[in-house]
Amino acid sequence: MEAVEDESSLLTEFNCSTSRKELSVLKIAISAPSATLITSEMPSRFLGARRSSASLSNARHPRLSAPPLHHHRHLVHEAEASLHAEIQHNADTLSGALKDLRKQQDALKKDLDVLNYIVKNHKAPENASMEIGASNRDLADVAWKTAQATAAVSYMPYPEVQEYAEIYSNQNELKTADQQAIRDAILSIAPLGNSQKSDPDPTGGHAEATREKIEILEGQLSLVEGILKLLDGQYKKFLSSHPA
Repeated sequence: MEAVEDESSLLTEFNCSTSRKELSVLKIAISAPSATLITSEMPSRFLGARRSSASLSNARHPRLSAPPLHHHRHLVHEAEASLHAEIQHNADTLSGALKDLRKQQDALKKDLDVLNYIVKNHKAPENASMEIGASNRDLADVAWKTAQATAAVSYMPYPEVQEYAEIYSNQNELKTADQQAIRDAILSIAPLGNSQKSDPDPTGGHAEATREKIEILEGQLSLVEGILKLLDGQYKKFLSSHPA
């Protein structure tokens, strides 16, 4: 019974009929260790069946061809042009940022002078005013995200991709630092936000609390200044080495 079952399974596998004599030859060929022996001893009708099966498999599962090389070059060229334009735009946006930041820092120093006077004298100096502020620079990164989404960066040289990555990483750092500075500015000005000229001067305790918040804001703006200088240098280096 075992021999009959084996024969049935083999006949089903190759989808053809054969005599017991041919089947016994096939068994010997399958059990032999040599692949060449299998090919030479196997009856031709089985080989034909296997070739037909392979042809059918290829027809059902056609190979996918890779995009042509010129497509990759075109993709990289478009990505590089967009990145260059975006970095130029961001550099122009950042051109006056350091000047504006130093104005904010100078204003905070005057605010601290006013608060120190209040703490010491329990009243504000004559004609005193305070100015607390922070800025959020809107630097674009659409071209960088698009280059990553379309896999254009995978066809660029590694040093070029690294240069882009460093620039946009520092842009993200600046965005985070700006957002924190804005939060610190809001907390600093909150106690004075609804005050009027007719209102009494802030007490020494209120002045001390506001002074502490402004000092925190000063520290945050120093961090922003460091990132601004770094990013400004990266922009200038990139644009000088990659002229339009």
